[in-house]
Amino acid sequence: SSCGVQDDDMQFKINDILLKNVSFRYPGSHSPLVLKNIDLLIPVGSTIALVGPSGCGKSTLIKLLLNLFRPIEGSISSGNICFSETNQEIWLRNCGIVMQEGTIFTGNILSNIAMSDESPDLQRARKAASLACLDSFIDNLPMGYYSKIGVSGIELSGGQKQRLLIARAIYRDPALLVLDEATSSLDAINEARIVRNLKDNNQGKTVIIAAHRLSTVAYADMIVYMDGGEIIETGSHEDLMALGGAYSRLIARQLSPASGLAV
Repeated sequence: SSCGVQDDDMQFKINDILLKNVSFRYPGSHSPLVLKNIDLLIPVGSTIALVGPSGCGKSTLIKLLLNLFRPIEGSISSGNICFSETNQEIWLRNCGIVMQEGTIFTGNILSNIAMSDESPDLQRARKAASLACLDSFIDNLPMGYYSKIGVSGIELSGGQKQRLLIARAIYRDPALLVLDEATSSLDAINEARIVRNLKDNNQGKTVIIAAHRLSTVAYADMIVYMDGGEIIETGSHEDLMALGGAYSRLIARQLSPASGLAV
C-alpha cells in the first residue's frame, strides 16, 4: 500500500479524504451491504452535503469517515495516511461531531460550549456561538454566557440545544466538522444561516453535512446524492439541477406547495 502508518503521537493535518471502492456491512453473517463500491474524493477545506432517502447509507458513510468502522472492501485515506493504519483516537481528536441528539450538561452556557477546555475562553465561545446563530439568544439572557442551563437552570428549546451543540463543536476548532442531521430541529432560516457561516468561516476546514432540506445543502461545494448504499450523483446544486436526475426530483418535491417546507 502507498499509505503511510500514522505515528501515535502525531498531530497531523487532515488532507483530502479519498474513498476507493469502499463497501461495508455491519457485523453478522447475513447482514446486507450497507455501502457498495463507494468512490469519493472530499477535497480538504470543502463543504460536502450528503443527501438521499432514509436508510440510504449517509450515517454509515459518516461513521466510516470518522474511522469508527473499517470498510470490508476498499480503502479510505487522508493524504498519505490510511485509515486502516490510523489510531482512531488521534483521528477523532481532529474531528468535531454533532449528531441529532447530544448532551447538555448542568452548568453555565460558557462551560457547555467550552466543554473541552479547562479554562474556557470567552471570546472563542462568543465566536462559536455567533457562527451557530446562538449569540443573540445568549446576549438577551440576564447573565449572558454565565447563565445556568440544565437541571435547575434555563430550559432550552430543541433548536437552542442543537445550536449549542454546534457551537461546542466549532469551539473545539476541528479540522473536520461533521453534522449528522444536526440541524433537524432548526427552522430553515437558521439552518441556512449556520451552513453559510460554516462555509464562509471554515478557514481550510472540511465540513460534512448530512441533511434533507434544500436550504442546507444548496450552499455546499459538492452534493453527494445516495440511494441504496450507492452514490448516484455528485456535483454542485446547479450541476445536479441541470442534470435533472434524482437530486432535482427531491428538490422539486420540496418546492411543491404541498411539502410546506420553506426554502
